[in-house]
Amino acid sequence: MKLHNKKTGETRVFCYLHPTLPNGSVLLGLLDDDGETQTYTYGSLAELNEEWEDYKPAEPLIKDEKIRKAVRAWADVLEIDEVEFYGSETWIGFRAKNTGTGWSSKFELDYFGSENTLVPFRTYTIAELCGEEEE
Repeated sequence: MKLHNKKTGETRVFCYLHPTLPNGSVLLGLLDDDGETQTYTYGSLAELNEEWEDYKPAEPLIKDEKIRKAVRAWADVLEIDEVEFYGSETWIGFRAKNTGTGWSSKFELDYFGSENTLVPFRTYTIAELCGEEEE
């Protein structure tokens, strides 16, 4: 489970929530970017809820699961995090920002859903296109 900080915009992996004292204070444990547990103390659950909320990942831009898997596999093999989109009505393509390699396929753009929101020559992350990987 992940939590989203309403004030800073950061996202952290939840570790634990522990009541500490009879006064209602709680300890919240979250993993930082280095995989270390950081502990936060709040006077109440209401105070904790003012700062943190459940993280809701954005829907992937590529709606078709098979195409997402193909794009993710290509990106994983070449260790690509960002791509530039290009395409037309009958094919799509991505060019890797870090290697210059490309991937294209001939199929209809409705693999992206009824409304194609991809903008040609714009840079997208693989997470934006394919969704976030499960941890």
